[in-house]
Amino acid sequence: MLQLTAMQAAGHDTPIGADAASTLPHMNALLETYRRLVGKLTPLELAARELTEAELRLLEAQSAVEYAQSVVAYNQARIKRLKAVLCEMGKTQSSAQLAERGQMSQKLV
Repeated sequence: MLQLTAMQAAGHDTPIGADAASTLPHMNALLETYRRLVGKLTPLELAARELTEAELRLLEAQSAVEYAQSVVAYNQARIKRLKAVLCEMGKTQSSAQLAERGQMSQKLV
């Protein structure tokens, strides 16, 4: 009884023997690809897929944390700078106001 390979059944004239054996890895790869696309996953495959997805989500979350930390640091530095500016301007403004008041009081006398 002669058995046909999948390639022969599809119309390809591949002889049974060494050449047919060389197509076996390709057929297995094709079958695996088909099973991944449409077939049910084994528990091991599902766990591996979920692990990969969890690792990707972790990387995304770590990137978000790095961004948020940089925004926090930026705003802390900005607040420090603005407080220093306001403090310096307050001192300068106070001196200017005192000088102006002194000139006004001299005019009144």
